[in-house]
Amino acid sequence: MSKYTVKRASVLCIFGIGLFVPATGTFACGLLLVLGFWVLFFSSLLARFLSQFFMRTRSAPLFEVCLTLSAAIMYDNLIQGFFPLVRMMLCPYLFITALSRTLDLCLTAYDADAESLECVGVFGIMIAGISLVRELVAFGCVSLPAPSGFLRIISFPPSNVIRFAATGAGTLISCGIVLWIFRSAGNDHTPSLRSEW
Repeated sequence: MSKYTVKRASVLCIFGIGLFVPATGTFACGLLLVLGFWVLFFSSLLARFLSQFFMRTRSAPLFEVCLTLSAAIMYDNLIQGFFPLVRMMLCPYLFITALSRTLDLCLTAYDADAESLECVGVFGIMIAGISLVRELVAFGCVSLPAPSGFLRIISFPPSNVIRFAATGAGTLISCGIVLWIFRSAGNDHTPSLRSEW
């Protein structure tokens, strides 16, 4: 992938992250959300493959949406069986993800960039990274999903000075700063990037 394509994919991912900020309060939630995003991504690829070979009709897009939503339901049921408390926090965002523009952009990037997983990979890494930093700053710990709720593997006194950065508003501000850095570093491509939307 070209340098411009990498930067464009990263900027698109930052735009999409704002939708999922409320679900990234803990690393456990962020981790399961990333796994769910990958499940939905590959389910959408499978649905697109099947529709191209077996359903070359106007109903193909509806079939793709139904299969993606079915994957979201199955993943939601799987989380409910193993991590019921965490599932209560993630449930709405799984279905938002299934119908989100972010998923569609990752699928488009996959087709346009010779089956590259860079866009979906960048999105997953950023969601996991944001949730990890938010939990460390706000609660002074790192948690993993457990049947009883959350399993804390690292714990230390949180800093009250920078705790605001871990709130939803603070995270959105941080994402805005990162987005500004990306756009400032590529002023030559800003008009082209803007035209993509």
